[in-house]
Amino acid sequence: MDVGQAQGGAAYYANNNKALLQLICYAPQGPPKDFLDLEGRLDKTWLLKAYRDDKQELRHITAVHKHLDDLAIWLQPLIRDFRHHVHRKGFTFDTARVAVFSIRTQSVGETSCQLLNVLNADLMDFMGKRQQRPTVVIVDEFQAFKNESLVETLSLGRSSQWAVVLATQDTGSIGNKALVRRILANTKTKILMATDFPEDVGPIAGTEEILEHSYQHEEGQVTGLGTSRLQHQHKIPLNDVARLMPGEAFVIRQRYSSRVQFRMVPPPMPTPA
Repeated sequence: MDVGQAQGGAAYYANNNKALLQLICYAPQGPPKDFLDLEGRLDKTWLLKAYRDDKQELRHITAVHKHLDDLAIWLQPLIRDFRHHVHRKGFTFDTARVAVFSIRTQSVGETSCQLLNVLNADLMDFMGKRQQRPTVVIVDEFQAFKNESLVETLSLGRSSQWAVVLATQDTGSIGNKALVRRILANTKTKILMATDFPEDVGPIAGTEEILEHSYQHEEGQVTGLGTSRLQHQHKIPLNDVARLMPGEAFVIRQRYSSRVQFRMVPPPMPTPA
């Protein structure tokens, strides 16, 4: 579970939460199986019983147990949102072939970010440990989540037979420039569709040298004199990106690029009246 990056005075409380969550999740009985199990462990008596044979951890419990109520309050929104969806009978990534999660990010934006944090924490544990075959993770409308922890998964996934697809309307809506740079640096293939602001992605295709000619004029007439010189220009003209038709895109990989037409999914058949 991601406690988050805290700074200043908040770091003290974040470290207390982290210490308690470690005690709860690393207990000899194994990690909690669902949120009901988690709530039952937010109790000093449970922790003392679980670690009764570990004198060192018993000392730690004595030092931090007074923060259990604060942790319970911090966890309540998460538990309230997901207690009916995360349970013992639910699927796990190592047993499911395909999983689709759909959430209305416009109406429950904070909840959607929490969901992605929970999923990403499980994905990080799944990666390289429980994983038995190559895995593809697709996050549509990534800008609605602005999740930096998923970027870390993207960075580590290449060595674990992972493919991660992050789809967004525009890179400008993801967040700060540093985050956009990290995402672009860790993705091998970029698919650039029509946008009025292609400046973050288009130039990644690189440049090519072209011969540029200029002609001398005198009193409105061409003199017959001129010069020619090599100039660099973008392989993907940015104006062309803005004019792409639906389904058209530029695919960029390691400075190579190609203009492609994606196959269109036919519309659903009308329902008879």
